[in-house]
Amino acid sequence: MARSTMLHPDFKPSPYWWEDVAEIEASAALRRKVDVAIIGSGYCGLSAAIELARLGASVAVLDAGRIGEGASTRNGGMISAALKLPADLEKRVGAAKAGQLREEAVASLAHLEGKIEQENIRCALQLSGRLVLAYSRRAHRSQIRSAESLSRLTGTGVRVLSKNDLRSEIDTDFYHGGMLIDHAGGLHPARLHRGLAEAAVRRGATLHSHFPVTTVERRSGGFSLSGSAGRLDADTVIMATNAYTGAVSPHFRRRLVPVASHMIATEEISPELMREISPNGRFFADTKRVLYYFRESPDGKRILFGGRARFAACDEREIARILHGAMCKVWPQLRDVRVTHAWQGNVSFTFDYLPHIARHEGVYFAGGCQGNGVAMSNYLGFRLARSIARPDEEPSAFQALGFPTMPFYSGNPWFLPLVGGYYRALDHVERRFC
Repeated sequence: MARSTMLHPDFKPSPYWWEDVAEIEASAALRRKVDVAIIGSGYCGLSAAIELARLGASVAVLDAGRIGEGASTRNGGMISAALKLPADLEKRVGAAKAGQLREEAVASLAHLEGKIEQENIRCALQLSGRLVLAYSRRAHRSQIRSAESLSRLTGTGVRVLSKNDLRSEIDTDFYHGGMLIDHAGGLHPARLHRGLAEAAVRRGATLHSHFPVTTVERRSGGFSLSGSAGRLDADTVIMATNAYTGAVSPHFRRRLVPVASHMIATEEISPELMREISPNGRFFADTKRVLYYFRESPDGKRILFGGRARFAACDEREIARILHGAMCKVWPQLRDVRVTHAWQGNVSFTFDYLPHIARHEGVYFAGGCQGNGVAMSNYLGFRLARSIARPDEEPSAFQALGFPTMPFYSGNPWFLPLVGGYYRALDHVERRFC
């Protein structure tokens, strides 16, 4: 399909999720002094705000842009208890610590489910299962070996499907098999975010958009935060900026690698075609290093398809072209289906591939979810809030970890195009020869 016809006439270079969620209104006035200032208004910051305000703290949430403009309203909205943790975790941290980390990874999904119910958030939660698609024969053999242990660790059903079995789940010849995780699924990420924002405000937290913090200065008994929009004093500061961590926090910025992730939404397709290509409404991701992830829209009328179109700067029309081509590799039946939306946002990776709760010079941080942050970011924000308000409680396992960086790394991931090219080459070799 030519580039000019691949785009819908009403194409928008913005997230599909924003279509039916109004911009969140910021609080009218900024207090001069609060107990806790939270920089960043995504899932983590709002989750921390909800819990701290519930426990009686005065809380102000500050964002350099619109409330929730970052990854929390741009992601694929896919959730799972099977957080991808490093294969050599036991060797690195010991069996006991590895067990605690896995238990909390599983608990993150239950925590999110509970919060959605408690706050009555209508975010189209669907636990219809995630199908992890094997891009190579070797990946499928690995799935066969790991399925039993994954089921035991997560407490959910895990079933390996052969290439022939896949037809009952997805109409494609592109993959060599798959692993179906029962207790997983997805939601509408922007509706979830709005529900969290409303819950924070109900409990007394204030939200302040277009408040870029340029300095965080430690003073006797607390901190002073300053920016072009004003100044705020706080006893405690939380940095909940994750992949958007800037120069105001060089320590944490050096420990995070922001990576752009891209998505498209198709025009509406017929119910018959949707049931042909995805009979059971699963949520999909594959095993590539440069992975694809995709799903139906919550109303079941569109395909939302994500991946990394480029590891360098890329405009939305180019994103649409690349991801439409990738989608058609999976589903050739969709070659004449046009793209209505394309967008991008940053996710955050760490050098040890683990999420972290940390503190440096009195400032707290939580994040680094390796692209699996819908449940985990909420959980980390909650656990960080508990550790601040109830310091006698047992800390999260993610809190008692070293937080590594690399020599000479300043937070600018200049090496990503090189690493991305290397990973694409490895995927190609594995696909062809393994």
